[in-house]
Amino acid sequence: ANIGNENRTDNTDRSAYLAREEDFVSDVIEANSEELALLRQGSKKGTDPELKSQAQEMISEHEKIDRDMRAYANKNNFRLDGVDTTNMININKKSGNEWDEEWADEVGDRHRAMIRRFDRAQNRIQDTELKEIISEALPSMRSHLDKTEKLEVKLDVKADR
Repeated sequence: ANIGNENRTDNTDRSAYLAREEDFVSDVIEANSEELALLRQGSKKGTDPELKSQAQEMISEHEKIDRDMRAYANKNNFRLDGVDTTNMININKKSGNEWDEEWADEVGDRHRAMIRRFDRAQNRIQDTELKEIISEALPSMRSHLDKTEKLEVKLDVKADR
């Protein structure tokens, strides 16, 4: 009788882990798609050459995160039908340096939130494959944040002139 109870507990624990992983993956896919929309806007609408270049670089890295997360979700039969990836981010009606400055602030905020989410997940996620995806993505996200923070300072100085 004890063996059956232990297996039931293991299955219940496994179900809880899978639900947590599924929530994390779907949240990341949705947040990442919003960020991709923002990055694409930056590459098109940005006026600062460094901003445009950074946006383009980040797009390819965020597309990889999206591919990796979707592949993991598909492999694990996670339902993604509730995930909204049609997001169009509209920062503001401003243009020029004001728009660039607002864009950099928004990208910085989103990267900080995504890094916090990934850091927390590293301690909570059980699946080694998902942990590997997280570990692989974190250094590029931290690099993006570092570059974005430097860009924010540069654009703030430019705005003060």
